[in-house]
Amino acid sequence: MKVLSALTTVASILVSTPSPTEAALSIPSSTNSTRAAIVYATSQQISNVDRQFPVGDKYYPVIPGPTPMSSLYNKTVMSQLAKISTLDNKNVSIVGGVLQKMGPYKSLESFKAGYDALESAGLIDIPQALDNSDENFGAMRLGIRGYKIKLVNSNEWTDPLNCLSSCL
Repeated sequence: MKVLSALTTVASILVSTPSPTEAALSIPSSTNSTRAAIVYATSQQISNVDRQFPVGDKYYPVIPGPTPMSSLYNKTVMSQLAKISTLDNKNVSIVGGVLQKMGPYKSLESFKAGYDALESAGLIDIPQALDNSDENFGAMRLGIRGYKIKLVNSNEWTDPLNCLSSCL
């Protein structure tokens, strides 16, 4: 009997809960009509738009989730993706052939062998990111293709926390 009562309660909550498209974006306020109008206008501009970019016959997600329909950001990303998709890479078939020949990739060694084959063919550089521990992270940064690291002396740096007001 308690199970039936609990299921009835859950069902009533699910039925009375608005769907995400009908849910309010904020708590309504009867004293602030300007804010309510702004929230409503904003809610009318938000939509789930097509965020998939085709590569061959596959579609890959691009920026999943709702965004303003005609946002400058969305237009910029799509224009950049359109430019990138027109670039011609002459090595695509060669890389594909090497990867097919070296597969299947089921272990770390098989992936390393694939990268080694691509590097020896002059198609790519071996990835240098081997930072699975603090020691490897430091060694990678100091290695042949690492970032420049410089010791910062105490007179070259100030702690931003020392500049905060004491009233905080």
